[in-house]
Amino acid sequence: MVTYLADTNIFVRLYIQDNSEQFNLSLQILNDCKRGKIKIIVLSEVVPEIEYVLRKVYKIDRKTIANHLLELIKTTYINIEKRDIWKEAIKVYSKNNLDIIDAVLFVESQNRKNEILSFDKDFRKIKN
Repeated sequence: MVTYLADTNIFVRLYIQDNSEQFNLSLQILNDCKRGKIKIIVLSEVVPEIEYVLRKVYKIDRKTIANHLLELIKTTYINIEKRDIWKEAIKVYSKNNLDIIDAVLFVESQNRKNEILSFDKDFRKIKN
């Protein structure tokens, strides 16, 4: 079985559907993965890039982005690095006005029982 590292644009095409050829190919790729024909790995670094492209390029709102990302994270047939961290971070991201990487930092600090060293005051306002 062939293993692929998935780039951001595979998922952006699925969410935006602005290029029918790439959308259909992305669907086919995910279906092949679901059937066990191929294996897909999503590196942890790809998740914030998806968020960035959807927010900055396509002007998608935070709640919609969070829903798309949670859908991806919950897809069990795709291997997503740090799945549990991302699942919690996306929940924090959706409820707070902070960057997605700050949400990851917050979740990691909770899990590791470490404090966050930052000048950013947003961390004090985070709602669990």
